[in-house]
Amino acid sequence: MSCKNIPLVIFAGGKSKRMGKNKALLPFSSSPTLIEFQLQRFSGSFQKVYISTKDKNIFDFEADFIEDLYKDISSPIVALYSVMKSLDEKKIAILSVDTPFVSYNIYEKLLDYIDNHQAVIPDYHPLCGVYKRDILPTLEEMIKKDKHSLKELFEKIEVKKITFYDEKEFENLNFFDEYERALKILP
Repeated sequence: MSCKNIPLVIFAGGKSKRMGKNKALLPFSSSPTLIEFQLQRFSGSFQKVYISTKDKNIFDFEADFIEDLYKDISSPIVALYSVMKSLDEKKIAILSVDTPFVSYNIYEKLLDYIDNHQAVIPDYHPLCGVYKRDILPTLEEMIKKDKHSLKELFEKIEVKKITFYDEKEFENLNFFDEYERALKILP
């Protein structure tokens, strides 16, 4: 299966507590913001690229947004649930906004395994993966029980973890010094 057959959703709804400011809005490389960098990088490689967020009004550019259905709860479970409720596709790729080194090739490899699993993720980052929409009932049940851990989700669904040998590709920008290092790596 090709990435051209599935959508990619970039998760940009986190609180960015460790960064101290919204990391999605930080300037990055030649783009005005990190989220726009990610959007430009993957547009054309997937069927369509969406942005998952709590509030689309914080962005001053046009894009296809999926807003969280529960505004008062910040969790990747809520974001996944909102994405699965909003899109009809059976398989959906996701990417955390703060992982600017993840390549398109990672998704091609993850797709090799998705037919026999409900989710396929790299060992290093669960918010870079391919998920099947059939996890929606599990997500609903978790939200009803106020459970928001990805680890708990993975105990309830069929997940395949893939080891990639260049873990630098999965470095995420949680702290300002990590962001500054990443700026020096990319032009």
